[in-house]
Amino acid sequence: MDETILEAAEISAVILCFNEQKTITSTLDSLHGLVDEIIIVDTGSTDNTVRLILQHPARVKLYFRDWNNDFSAMRNFAISLTSNAWCLVIDADECIATETRHVFRNTLRKISHDDINALYAPLIDNLDGSSLINNARIFRKRTSLRYHGKVHEYLEAEDYKLICLPDIKILHYGYINSAYEEKNKHLRNKSLLAEQMRTEPDNLRWKYFALRYLTPCEPEYEAILQHFGALPLPYADSWEVYAFNVKSKLIMYLLEKHEYKHARQHAKALYKHYRDKNTCLLYLLANYLQARTNFLMATRTSLGLLGETENLPTDEYLSEKLNPDGYKHILAEMAMYIQRHESENGAVKS
Repeated sequence: MDETILEAAEISAVILCFNEQKTITSTLDSLHGLVDEIIIVDTGSTDNTVRLILQHPARVKLYFRDWNNDFSAMRNFAISLTSNAWCLVIDADECIATETRHVFRNTLRKISHDDINALYAPLIDNLDGSSLINNARIFRKRTSLRYHGKVHEYLEAEDYKLICLPDIKILHYGYINSAYEEKNKHLRNKSLLAEQMRTEPDNLRWKYFALRYLTPCEPEYEAILQHFGALPLPYADSWEVYAFNVKSKLIMYLLEKHEYKHARQHAKALYKHYRDKNTCLLYLLANYLQARTNFLMATRTSLGLLGETENLPTDEYLSEKLNPDGYKHILAEMAMYIQRHESENGAVKS
């Protein structure tokens, strides 16, 4: 491979940190010998974070900057300190998976030759059963590419392509240790997001993330679900990932409230445009629960009519008369189904 490609593949790792003594060593261990430069911006750590960074054998360039309640501003500042053409953005509670190390450099050389203007998303394993494949972390620097948003920030660029790199895996420890609670991230992020939403009230990204900080009993929670539920299908590329996931959440929300008819309408529409296993299961579930509800209503109506037959006269002018013995087994079956359903519901409630 020629020298221009090798040079273009030099990469700087960029880290923001604040009181990360539990995880920063693992992060640096995973980067040591893998990247060409490590830039860390500390925003006021009061624990052993700085000491651990300075003692680490990795060649780290450590900078200090006061926290300003704006993750994008901090990330953009950190990126401006790098000296290489490519950047890897990684958090202080993340590390490069061991099985990724042997393919990292070759993958970087390949993308630097294939599409230098694309944004690349490694596989981020949250270690809690969930993962991300659409969070851009590797990119070539240019003045038109900057982070946007005070929290849940994202890379903003015109006319870009996002490409997943499943061979590069990042392990995220933030959801499985107590650091989240210790640093009150929830309250901090909720406050920053509320401020961002006041600045950009129509940005669907912020509404999507707002659901993380609301409970289903709050009016704003349902309002956001209904807002996304009214968006036309298929979704525009710019907010497809947000709308798809909130539409799915809306369907589950309606099912939990026993609003099966509306849930089925949303599930059917989603499945029509996005046919995959999850949308099929949502449609199946909504369809079944609505059908079961309709059957129970019809059965109760039929049992009510059965009771009325005891007090109704027989029209002697009819040429043919029904024989009740012919459908008694159907009536018995309906009665048994209703009894079993009510017994099961009673057991669950108690």
